[in-house]
Amino acid sequence: MVECWLPYGRTEVHVAVPIRNLLGIAEIEAKAAEDPEAEILGSIQNPIGTPRLMEVSGKGKRAAVALDGDLPSTHMGFIAEQVVGELSKAGVEDISVIISPGAVGTVRSDLWEQLRSLEKLRVRVIQHSWTQGEAVTVGKTSGGTRVSLNREFVEADIRVVIGEVKPDPVAGYSGGSAILFPGLSLERDIWSCLRRSFDVERLSTLKGNPVHEDSMEAAELLGVDFSVNIVSDPRGRLMRVFSGDLGRSWREAMEVAEETYTVSVGKRADLIVVSAGGYPYDRTLYRATMTLEHLLALGRRESKVILLAECLEGPGDPHFRRYMAEYRDLREMKRELRKRYVLGGERAYRLREVLEDHQLTLVSILPDNILRTLNIKARRTATDALRYATRGSLEDEKVIVIPFGCVTVPARA
Repeated sequence: MVECWLPYGRTEVHVAVPIRNLLGIAEIEAKAAEDPEAEILGSIQNPIGTPRLMEVSGKGKRAAVALDGDLPSTHMGFIAEQVVGELSKAGVEDISVIISPGAVGTVRSDLWEQLRSLEKLRVRVIQHSWTQGEAVTVGKTSGGTRVSLNREFVEADIRVVIGEVKPDPVAGYSGGSAILFPGLSLERDIWSCLRRSFDVERLSTLKGNPVHEDSMEAAELLGVDFSVNIVSDPRGRLMRVFSGDLGRSWREAMEVAEETYTVSVGKRADLIVVSAGGYPYDRTLYRATMTLEHLLALGRRESKVILLAECLEGPGDPHFRRYMAEYRDLREMKRELRKRYVLGGERAYRLREVLEDHQLTLVSILPDNILRTLNIKARRTATDALRYATRGSLEDEKVIVIPFGCVTVPARA
């Protein structure tokens, strides 16, 4: 037996696979920085393609710092402190930190605790809302998308973004300009863009991805003075930091992230055992299923799938829950999304596609009444799910195990 311990919430769960059945474990090989704080300071103080932040700031100016609220990194508080310190050294006293929902529209619940240290620095910390945020229209992209961005960020004299670069099911890769658009935009503009990209494969895809293209143009329309781009391992341990010019620093970070998160497994599996990746990736079912359909490239047609996702915060996005509960027919769901697009509805559509062709078993703490509403089969332990999916015997079935499903990119053939 091969004993596999997989992330589940803030802990791990165990599943045992006979060695004769195991095709492989899709491990992401990543080396964390030996001294994360030194890596952060070195990057911020030696930026790529632009002067130090303290050199482009000045007394009497207003500064706004936008950061991605979906980050798994545990160093956000320290990074934000260093950015604020650079601004303060230049005499900037009016500083706001704006939490962006990023490209997927979610904010981890413990981020506020990481940013508590900013209170003593007299920094305003606010959270942007796609539905209630006050925004200013800065222009239109070449694709026709109107770009409205958070007013406080737009009206600042100095604009800074802090993000983590990792595979993203909407923007291709997160961080950089995606913190502005879709992150600091409004639903009407975001849905307009995503409606155009409904049939485009977006995970880890940049060329031809309307979301990435619109986000880059949005950054050009507004202008960003400084960018901090983090690359972490799947557990949120910092690996590298690239700071400076938005485009150049993000591109260097993206290349490291692409190399880190792309995995290759030879043969296709009959059974895929995948963890969403633990917290924060599995805090809701909506977030946990974000890249599930892409991982099916590692399995055979009609392969079985076991998804480990604690879902401590419930199903998540209300549109996701409504579409999962009300629609069973994929064609009807797609027609409705063509008329009235919402990201949660698209995520429900993608999950329905998986359920249509594959036997999915969820391991979660979601209550039975919610699971019945969503029409999803579930078990409470990974061992029980494996027994249920295989009817007690693997026989000749080949199994692949994926520890961090939400950020694993199957290698292109």
